[in-house]
Amino acid sequence: MKTSSFFTILLLSCLFIPTGFSQNDLLTREDATRIILQEIIVPATSNHTITAFLVKTLLQPGDIIAPFYGDLNHEMQEPAWFAWINDDPLALFAHPTRYVFIGARTGDVEIVEHAWWPKLNGESLFMSEAEMMDLELIIYSDVHLKKSK
Repeated sequence: MKTSSFFTILLLSCLFIPTGFSQNDLLTREDATRIILQEIIVPATSNHTITAFLVKTLLQPGDIIAPFYGDLNHEMQEPAWFAWINDDPLALFAHPTRYVFIGARTGDVEIVEHAWWPKLNGESLFMSEAEMMDLELIIYSDVHLKKSK
């Protein structure tokens, strides 16, 4: 009887061992924004004009980010937040920009320098007039004017 109870308890305890992350464990868009503003851009220490965009939803495995010109693809292996930091938003192009990938499960940050705006799965990202003025996409800008409340 004792052996049977032991194995029942052991079996039940194995059912409750975490085996991975649930959707609730993923970084939120607000978490990603905070990381970008506090660890990457740090507005108080910036010495140049910057505009930063952050996607509204997580990129999923298989999504591909690539520069508008060039063939260096970044294929997502895990859910990630993607931000584009335009380090000279008044320039026409090519100029320094940064692609920021933040692992939604780990919070790990990867920054890749590119000279062109990004494409997501072959479609231009953040460059349409609507996107360039979308105050939900723009998480920081010392060029754009925020709407008064």
